[in-house]
Amino acid sequence: RNNLGYAAMEDGPITRMDIGLIESSAADAREMQSESLPTVLDTIGWLRYMQSHLNDDVHTRGALSLLRESIDLQESPEPIVLDHLGDATWLSGDTDEAVRIWNAALSRLADPEFRGQAIRNYNLLQGGLWQFHVVDSESLYDREYGALMVSLKAKLAAAKNGDPPPVAERRTFIP
Repeated sequence: RNNLGYAAMEDGPITRMDIGLIESSAADAREMQSESLPTVLDTIGWLRYMQSHLNDDVHTRGALSLLRESIDLQESPEPIVLDHLGDATWLSGDTDEAVRIWNAALSRLADPEFRGQAIRNYNLLQGGLWQFHVVDSESLYDREYGALMVSLKAKLAAAKNGDPPPVAERRTFIP
């Protein structure tokens, strides 16, 4: 459910069903203290970002606290979650903190240990789960993280020049 909901947010308009998938996945992951809780918190935090609901209120938690909790639960922060938190932080008006977070994400991507572990994980996935290599694991890494690196560099360059960075566009909601 989490993956379906996240994919829907990335691909186009968000429907009530998409929101239901994400929210029920988050409730279940939290209740079961699932290993996937950090990933699910990122997804629901990203949903709140898409809804322009950045801060906690009496109705629900906002993007900022959900994304921070996701990062706090990770042994080493996932660059994509850091990027999400940076975008939400920028929109909340804390531009210096957003730049610090985007720099942290870029540092993770530049870390040879992070890259090596990600490639080993792709090798294990392809060899263990799929039983054959579909594609070179370095290509998988470049596909997943290459665009993120370009995006982070563009955001940091814009912020340095005093221009608004190209944060993620929020998606349309269909009732």
